[in-house]
Amino acid sequence: MVTNNSNIVSSTGGNDPARLHIQKNDNLSLHEKLDCLPNVPGCYLFKDKKGKIIYIGKAKNLRTRVKSYFTNRDDGRNLFEKLVQSIHDVEVIVVDNEIEALILENNLIKQYKPKFNIDLKDDKIYPFLCITNELFPKVFLSRKRDNEKAKYLGPFMDVKNMRLFVRELKRIFKIRNCDYSITHDTITKKKHKVCLQYHIKQCEGPCEGLISEVEYQEKVRSIIDILNGRTTFVEERWKQKMIELADQKRFEEAAKIRDQLKVIQQIIHRQRVLSVEEYNRDVLACYREDDECCVVVLKIRYGKMIGRLHYFLMGINPEYTENEILSHFILRFYENVEVPEEILVYSNKKDWKIVSDALMKIKNVKVKIVSPLRNEKYQQCKLAYSNAKLLFQEKQIAKVKRELIPRTIQSLQSLLKLSFPPNTIECFDVSHLSGENTVASLVVFYKGKPLKSQYRHFNIHIDKKVDDLAALKEALTRRYRRLLQENKTLPDLIIIDGGKGQLRIATETLQHFQIEKIPVIGLAKRLEEIYLPNENDPILLPKTSSVLRLLQHIRDEAHRFALKHQRGKRKNSLHSILDEVEGIGPMRKNALLKKFKNIANIKNADVLEFAQTIRVSKNQAEIMLRKLHELINKQ
Repeated sequence: MVTNNSNIVSSTGGNDPARLHIQKNDNLSLHEKLDCLPNVPGCYLFKDKKGKIIYIGKAKNLRTRVKSYFTNRDDGRNLFEKLVQSIHDVEVIVVDNEIEALILENNLIKQYKPKFNIDLKDDKIYPFLCITNELFPKVFLSRKRDNEKAKYLGPFMDVKNMRLFVRELKRIFKIRNCDYSITHDTITKKKHKVCLQYHIKQCEGPCEGLISEVEYQEKVRSIIDILNGRTTFVEERWKQKMIELADQKRFEEAAKIRDQLKVIQQIIHRQRVLSVEEYNRDVLACYREDDECCVVVLKIRYGKMIGRLHYFLMGINPEYTENEILSHFILRFYENVEVPEEILVYSNKKDWKIVSDALMKIKNVKVKIVSPLRNEKYQQCKLAYSNAKLLFQEKQIAKVKRELIPRTIQSLQSLLKLSFPPNTIECFDVSHLSGENTVASLVVFYKGKPLKSQYRHFNIHIDKKVDDLAALKEALTRRYRRLLQENKTLPDLIIIDGGKGQLRIATETLQHFQIEKIPVIGLAKRLEEIYLPNENDPILLPKTSSVLRLLQHIRDEAHRFALKHQRGKRKNSLHSILDEVEGIGPMRKNALLKKFKNIANIKNADVLEFAQTIRVSKNQAEIMLRKLHELINKQ
């Protein structure tokens, strides 16, 4: 740390971007070192009690960022708590600016591979298309990039279709499959003989010089162009070649080119066209829950989508935002692949200049990174996000099937400090329209999934027209009185849609039935605050929390179920009341509903306005309204 007792070592130049390397000092405690941190950009390295680096991060202001890890918080982010509990020492490296901090962080993570940093390893290695650097290149798919002289395209996600695609292109263009090392000298000295591939017309015999180097290289270039989306150039070249052969009266060769061109066009038309403009760009988006996320890369070349890649990132520190995750991903991903002219990112971040400048330093290429907010580019970003969300959810569903207790339920148990996992959850909601047709709903979830056969409606019978607390109390009373009478299993957790007032009613009702041991929480919609009994301050979870998303899903399902029943009841109520009023038929009923919207407005309507709406006299309108009031009061 920067103190009189610290050891400060100046950077020795070279490729090291750091100006100062601040070493640990065993004479200072961890908290004393935190107080000595400088207010400058740099990287920080957290170490465990064995001195092993467990986390590496960057900061615009080292002092502010590092100290934020040690502030008291209770938001259920278990990974964050595990990290902080494991920190026994901290070391910082000071740099000149944020760009150098980003590059240094990326290099240090690759070097030390700390367990609490983002793991960019996927469960599969995507293949690349390898084009060897030879007189007559070979073309094949490879998962390893071990040939420094070869050119690589990709990576490609759809391995099965890509193999068929490459095989078809090699058949059309007659690219060799042999392992011969062909040079001008071997052709001159006739060291190689044509093989079976030549005799079955799948190779044009470059080993014996039966095809020129220029013509063969043109075929290889056509394959590269097709895979890169430059299909227009390929079509034009082959059409021109066909015309030239026809002009030279080499009709058989021209016919072969024509047939091959048809196959090429069929392959080209399989690619999804996103725009008539011929641009090159990658579109990135990530979907995150807790310490996991899925990043999707849509590869668009010359206006056509040529592939989609996805990566599951594990062990994400809760301090990282989606923007920071994507910043790290961009630097790591584009180290080994081609950088397009433009990168679109699904994000609310406005300025990606630091990342683009860092990428320029690493790859020595200029790239534009933006987060569009509208038009075609924004729609492409939304498409990438939809893919990321779908792939993440598919993986989570597969994981849940393997788990006896879903991970989200375990996290909820930890957050609420329960002695058992809340497998069975019941949630209540109340719905009405201006005090009319008040109903309550109950939805039941088991291990995070809706159990629709156990859903229940409650038609509320209270004296006051608008009293959500009384309606909630009635629903809770009727529900748990019946469960106790029938000796049925009680839930593991009760969720109430509302804040402190609704939670108080729920706890009082449970105490009345002497089942207050059932944990109950309130979820307020305005700020998504979680209220606990006897706790003044609510719990605020990050939006990426899987626990919060589960609670929101349960609450929203209860609201949907209540609203559906309330609307149905209102519709039936309107139908029966208006049909019982003499003189109001279907046409007049529709006119009243169109004008006044609901029964409450019709009941309180002005007599003249009522009469004009259905074209009756004032006396007839008074009689109809009087009858309507009598019917409503009977209910």
